[in-house]
Amino acid sequence: MAATLGVETLSYLPWAVLNYMGIVFAIILALTGIGITKITEEEKEKFLQEMGEK
Repeated sequence: MAATLGVETLSYLPWAVLNYMGIVFAIILALTGIGITKITEEEKEKFLQEMGEK
């Protein structure tokens, strides 16, 4: 990107905060389990059986 824009990589670092924060938020959400639906063992077995039949 530096060659295309003619701007040094670290020069646009302050304006790319949202690019890096997305990774941070993804890690936080994954660790806390927010937004991730957990399934029961019954649901897991049912899903695996259905996938095996097809």
